[in-house]
Amino acid sequence: MFAKDVEVCLLAFFIDCSQPSEESLRQLALAPFRFHDWRMGLARRIAALKPSATLTLNARAAEMRRQGRRVISLAVGEPDLPPPPAAIKAGHEALAEGFTRYTPAAGIPELREAVARMFREELGLAVAAEQVVITAGGKQALFNLMLALLGEGDEVIIPAPYWVSYPEMAKLAGARPVIVPTRAEDGFRLRPEALDAAITPRTRLFVLNSPSNPTGMRYTREELAALAEVLRAHPSIWIASDEIYRKILFDGVEHVSIVQVAPDLAARTVIVDGASKAYRMTGLRIGFAAGPAEIIRAMIAIQGQSTSNPCSIAQRMALAAITSEDDGIAEMNRIFQRRRDRVVETLGAVPGVHLPVPEGAFYAFPDLAAALPANEDDARFCERLLEEEGVAVVPGSAFGAPGCVRISFAVAEAELEEALARIVRALGA
Repeated sequence: MFAKDVEVCLLAFFIDCSQPSEESLRQLALAPFRFHDWRMGLARRIAALKPSATLTLNARAAEMRRQGRRVISLAVGEPDLPPPPAAIKAGHEALAEGFTRYTPAAGIPELREAVARMFREELGLAVAAEQVVITAGGKQALFNLMLALLGEGDEVIIPAPYWVSYPEMAKLAGARPVIVPTRAEDGFRLRPEALDAAITPRTRLFVLNSPSNPTGMRYTREELAALAEVLRAHPSIWIASDEIYRKILFDGVEHVSIVQVAPDLAARTVIVDGASKAYRMTGLRIGFAAGPAEIIRAMIAIQGQSTSNPCSIAQRMALAAITSEDDGIAEMNRIFQRRRDRVVETLGAVPGVHLPVPEGAFYAFPDLAAALPANEDDARFCERLLEEEGVAVVPGSAFGAPGCVRISFAVAEAELEEALARIVRALGA
């Protein structure tokens, strides 16, 4: 007997055996409808799914602005700089030409070839256009990959702090995320012995993100070589290398991909990138992935039965951005580095705040645990900061790192300065 059947029977028994109240009669009348809702409810996988903390906070900040509040959002990872001029021009031209119809599900051939050429020249990856899929953002590339690879009982190793969507994607694919903590003292980098200890016979995928969202850290050649040595001993484990921030770097450091230090792992590595961050095209939703032909074909098949092709206009814009000599990346990095320096200088001077210096992306991830009141965790601090000071940042617990917060410095300098002053005030410094 179903639980709601039991409820109906109990209500009926109560009415038979006592003087029925108006409320009991109302409950009896509603019981069949509640039973119907239960039987026609959402899939079980949705019950464990967490909403995106970054998007939720950004939406709340936008609603507060609509109510007339002066709110500065440092919650969402979105550059405030425009796309390359060539991309804007290509968008206008594509519209004028009527390039508004379906494209191949995997993306237009010219863009796939341009991405393959970029990976060959910049990462030394031996990849052809047929080994590239164009997606509706880097998020879809990762989601397609997990759907193609994972099944019930599989495990996905995800170092923490992690981008909020990694564990949720793994769950939606039926797998179990295995979260491996890292330490601020290690720059939030995963140590090889921690990776080795997390591997089980069920491990199917390892997610690697460099430069990192949310910490801005990046792995060196030596660190990647040490991780590769562990993975080499487990040939059934695939690697998802999320490198969407690889062109946003500071202090002259270089980006290194795991396929550069361990070419033998390329046969089970999928590199994910996109136009959102480096080319400032977040809303245009163009991502891309490159890897072994078999897995890319599977990802294309999934895409063909879900979204089909990414936006045709945005694909032409991404093609122009990738092939343009005036992509604006060097100037963007100078601007972001200046902002990063202000964040590090300001928050680093607050007693109790520990802030590893970000080497890439446009995030700072300070550990505030020692600076917060005894009765306040990172989530409560973020709520208070938003309500009292009108600044939105994301609690580190959303990224698997309680006590920290993620601050995006992809906002104008004046807003950043004002937000930092409010954060310092909220910390009582």
